[in-house]
This record gives sequence, C-alpha cells and structure tokens, in this order.
Amino acid sequence: METNLYELVNTLNNRQKEIEILIEEIKIHQNNLQKEDLYNSLCRSTTILIVSHLEGFMKDLAKAIIDDINENLDFQNINNNLKKVFCKKFLGEKKHESDKEYIERQNELISTFNNLDTKLTKEPFLFKDNKNPKSDVINKICNNFGVRNIFSHLKNSKLDIVFEDDTQEISNLLDELLEYILNQLRVYPFNLNIEIFDLTQKTMLKDEKTPLEEFLEELLTKRHSIVHGNSINNEEIPESLIRYKNKSLILQYGIIIVMINKIFTR
Repeated sequence: METNLYELVNTLNNRQKEIEILIEEIKIHQNNLQKEDLYNSLCRSTTILIVSHLEGFMKDLAKAIIDDINENLDFQNINNNLKKVFCKKFLGEKKHESDKEYIERQNELISTFNNLDTKLTKEPFLFKDNKNPKSDVINKICNNFGVRNIFSHLKNSKLDIVFEDDTQEISNLLDELLEYILNQLRVYPFNLNIEIFDLTQKTMLKDEKTPLEEFLEELLTKRHSIVHGNSINNEEIPESLIRYKNKSLILQYGIIIVMINKIFTR
C-alpha cells in the first residue's frame, strides 16, 4: 500500500501541471494586443496560485506526516519532540521555557499516552489561522516537527541550481528530485538521505537569508500587492512565472527530504 507522503508528492506534481497549463495559455496571448487584459489577468492569477499551492503544501505535508506516523508507529516510539507539541492540544502554549508545572503536566500526559492507543492530530503542528507561507511560518511548522531552521539545510545545497540560468539543468534537477522522493516514499520505512543533495545543516549568520528565503519574500510581496490592490499593473512574463514555479517546487522538494529524514530516521 502506497504511503500518504507518496500520495502527497503525486498531488504536488498535479498541482504544478495546473500552473503549467496557465503559463502555456499566457504564452499564447503574450503578444496579442487584443487579448492584453486577459494576458495580464492570467499572469497575476498565476502568481497568486503559486503562493496558494505553497501554503496548501505545508498543510498537506503536516497531515501526510501525521497520517504516516499514526499508521506505522506506536505513540511511545515516535520522536519525543512530537509528543511535546501534541500535548499543546490539551495544555496550550508553555508560558516560558522553565515553566515547571507545565513540564510536569506534559510529562504526565506523555506517560499516559505512551500506554494508550494514542494517535497524533495535525492541529497542534500548524497555525490556527491561515498564514501566508513566509519563511518564519515555514520555519515554525518545521520546528514543531523537530527540524530547526529548515533554510539552514537548504543553504549552499544542490538546490541552488534553480537560481542559475541553465533551464535544462533546472529541469534535470526537478526530475531527479521527483524520482528520488517518489522512490523513497512509496512504502514505509522511509530512507531519504539528505547528503545526496547537500541538505545537511549549515551555519547561518544572524539575520542571514538564503536565496530561497529572499525568493519567498519577493513572491509574497508580489502576491500581497495583487491581492490587496496595491498594484493593478502586471509585471510578469511567462519566463518569470516559470522561475517562480520552479523555485517554489524545488523549495517544497527540499523541505520534504529534510523533514522526512529528520522525523523518520533514527
């Protein structure tokens, strides 16, 4: 039986096809002055859709991880950090790191859950309200699963090829990532190796931002301007939308590899 994470990656691929269809339609109308309004609307809509897919990905990834944990591991055998986050569902947020009473209640809950047929739920690992997929939001969700500063893993990795101008190299990387992830996630147990794509954690300077974080800021700024009416002009062309799509997809692939490696590898 194929895993929930395997199904997620297939769904992710289908979502990208939706964006690719829009970009192909945009190309058809690019130099047609009679269809300029349609062209501009399609470009702006595609920018919003790329962000929407990234936001949906983080929610779907959390759910798929939780579902595969529940189907393959007993509560007592899962990562202790996940147990602590799960307890927030019952205890709320800890007031401060040295809150002894909270820690005692948390340990009591974990001890009780260890002896029951306890199943995780996704809600404690996500934000209550919908959040734009900013780097700090992505970091927070990943941190809830025990992965600190996900972007420090993506820094200076093979994923940086996406920032080069070689479209064939980028296409090859996307194909390689997809094939590798699908092969490793089809059945449990998972065995994703972060070293293959140089996704080991690197040192980050204070306030340092990786190229993927800077890309996110740029993309979200554009989305914000469109959605909130700050700009009614279209600044995009098919080539820029393809770059956004590729960078967003490679970011998602990188997050999957690191997250699954850290959560399921002992």
